[in-house]
Order: sequence, then structure tokens, then C-alpha cells
Amino acid sequence: MYGTEMPARKHALIVDDDPAFRQRLRIGLEQIGLVVDEASSVSTGAARFQKVSHAVVVLGARLGQSGTRRTWRNVDEPGLCRVFRRLPGGDRSIVVVLADTHDPERIAWALGQGATEVVPRSTPIGVLQKRLEHMLLCASARAALAVRAVPAPAPSSGCALYEAFDARYEPRIDAQSYQVVAFEAHPRCNTTSRTTTPSRDFLTPTERNKFVVGLGEHMLRKACRDVRLLREDTGAPLRVALGVDIQQARDPKFLGRVADALERAEAEPEWLELELPEAALLDADRESTRMLAALREMGVAVTLSDFGCSNTVFETVRRLPLDAIRLTRSLVRDLATHPDGVRILQGITSTAHGCGQRVIAEGIDFE
Repeated sequence: MYGTEMPARKHALIVDDDPAFRQRLRIGLEQIGLVVDEASSVSTGAARFQKVSHAVVVLGARLGQSGTRRTWRNVDEPGLCRVFRRLPGGDRSIVVVLADTHDPERIAWALGQGATEVVPRSTPIGVLQKRLEHMLLCASARAALAVRAVPAPAPSSGCALYEAFDARYEPRIDAQSYQVVAFEAHPRCNTTSRTTTPSRDFLTPTERNKFVVGLGEHMLRKACRDVRLLREDTGAPLRVALGVDIQQARDPKFLGRVADALERAEAEPEWLELELPEAALLDADRESTRMLAALREMGVAVTLSDFGCSNTVFETVRRLPLDAIRLTRSLVRDLATHPDGVRILQGITSTAHGCGQRVIAEGIDFE
């Protein structure tokens, strides 16, 4: 488990008035490598969390009554969760509320107070361990990028417009182990930048293609640098997945730019995964197929994104040298209401697995 592999010892504070419940939590948190302290109430635990940088604070919340107002013990103090979030751990601090009610209003209130997550009090300890490991890993990744990241070098085109873009990273979770296995990099315009980003409405097709290729190179260099920082800070075998635009994929210099970005960042090819859109490869010629094979030979993982948009999906899986396919959101979105969609996905998944390829589902954002 990644939680036991993190290089720095992280602390946890359990606040609950049930000694037996605290003991069960202590055992579970110690199993994932946390140094645990206990307190029966927030007031008795205040001195302890002031002295040490707790990475995790677990608040046992029981529904009570104060006059005519319902309260959550250990949580209702105004701004309490935000106080915990301002611990020396900064962005690494996590506040988890173990709630004995599923009242949406109470849950929304706790999240509004600054809680990281609200979890049912009856959650099995094994499930809680995995969720905490996931949250710790994501918090460490965010802190690593926020504290250690430096401005990425500008693309070779020298266009300052790309400096207005940063990367937002979203975790990719393994469906069986519930572990974070990669982070997906998505370009986001930095609104604090004074640089004006051109609108597609005012770009000619030629200008648009040049802009997309330049932005793609900027994101590629940033992703290669950030994945090294992520691995150094978390100690976990993570990868960064980056989407590649059709124009980038068809650029004859693309392969050389990938190699150059990895070399500049001192990153290993195995740490990078490139997602190429299905539309760019439907009519793949020999040069495109050679490019994919060269990327895989280099060690870079190749994923086919937006998979399922065409009528030739099975032939595409069989024909191209790929590591994984990423299902288009429309195939996943309506599974609960369209039973036929389940059978279609089963066929696609079986075909991909038979070809030795992983399957990534897009659009699963909430449990």
C-alpha cells in the first residue's frame, strides 16, 4: 500500500468520546504507517495538535441536541475544521468526519466548515484505510506541485501565450485495489496571469493548429517535470497521463519532442502515458503506426482516448500497438439506465483484455 511507502512519518489525531472506537481506529491508522494520538474531545486534544504537525484529524461526530438546535459533537464549533486545516502540514492536513447520520444538510454543513470528507461512522476499517491512503497521496501530490514546482520552460516557438496555462491533476484510481495509480494532467488557463489567451473564434485554422501544437509541447514539458516531483515527494510508483491533440499526433517532430521533454526533466519514459484520440488513429498510416511503436519501445505508455466514438472500435483495438484504451464518457454515463450498454462495455473490455490492453473508464467522478 502506498500509505506505508511514504518516506515521511505522518501523524494522526483521533477525537472521539468512545474509547473502544478510538482504539479500533488507532489500530487501523497505525497499520497504514501513521503515528496516532487520541483525545476524548476537541478541548483535550487542542494542546496536542498544537505541538505536532498532524497530517490526519479524525473527528467522531455524533448527532446531539443543544436546546432546539441539532448539533454534531466535535464538529459544531465554528470554524473548527478550518483550524485543523491550518495545521503546520498545510495542504497535507486532512480532516475526516466520521458521522452517525446521513443527513445531507449536516454533511454539506461539515464540508462547508472545511472538512476534507464526511464518512459514515459504520465504515469498515479496511475501507477507511484505503480512503485515507488515497487522500494522503493526493494531498502530498498537491503539496509537492504547489511548493516545489517552478515555471516550466517556454516551448521552442517562444510564444508567451502558453505561460498562461497550468496543469490541473486529477487522480486515476485502480478499480480493484482502490489505489491511486496515475494522475491525469489537464490544461487550465491561469486566470491570475496578465497574458491574454486568444479565442478560437478569432483564430484561422492555421493559427489554431500552431497554437494547439505549441500548447501541447508546453504541457508535455510540464507533465514530465511534475511527474518526477510527484514520485520524489510521495515515494509511490506514479505516472502522469497527458492527452495529445490530433494536430500534435500528426506532427512529424512529435516523437523527438517527447524524448526531449523527458531528457530535460530527467524523467523516465515509464513515468509518462500519452492519450491519443481515436479520431487521429482511425486512418492511421504506416508512419503513425511506427510512431506508436516507437513510443512504446521508448517506454512511454500509449492509450487510445475517446474510445467508442466510431463504428470500427474493435478493429482499432486489434490493429494498433496500444497499452490501454480510454472509454468515451458517453459509453459510461448511462449504464444505470441502459442495460444494453453494459453488454457493449463487456464486449469491448473482453476484446481489449484479450489484446493485452488496460481499460480506463472516463466520467466516474463520484462514488
